[in-house]
Amino acid sequence: MVRRTEGERQRRRDLADAASGDWTPAVGTYAVDTTNGRIGAVRKLFEGSAYLVPPGGGAEWAVAPSVLRPPTDAEAWRAQVWTCPVEANR
Repeated sequence: MVRRTEGERQRRRDLADAASGDWTPAVGTYAVDTTNGRIGAVRKLFEGSAYLVPPGGGAEWAVAPSVLRPPTDAEAWRAQVWTCPVEANR
């Protein structure tokens, strides 16, 4: 029997909701812009637009929330790697 964490169960629910068109992004989460495949952190939702910024920083862009989907586990992991500083060996 496979035991899943609550985070994994929530990610699966989010993916199922996205497939059915019910997923909406939340501020502070990662989302994938389906128009260009870019992943970004949702900074704000305002007047029918979602404002995203690339992991690790960069220029913010705006898209309609309807073109966003939740990231896969691999995409979310990659985004977290991009934002984590690496400590140099001394």
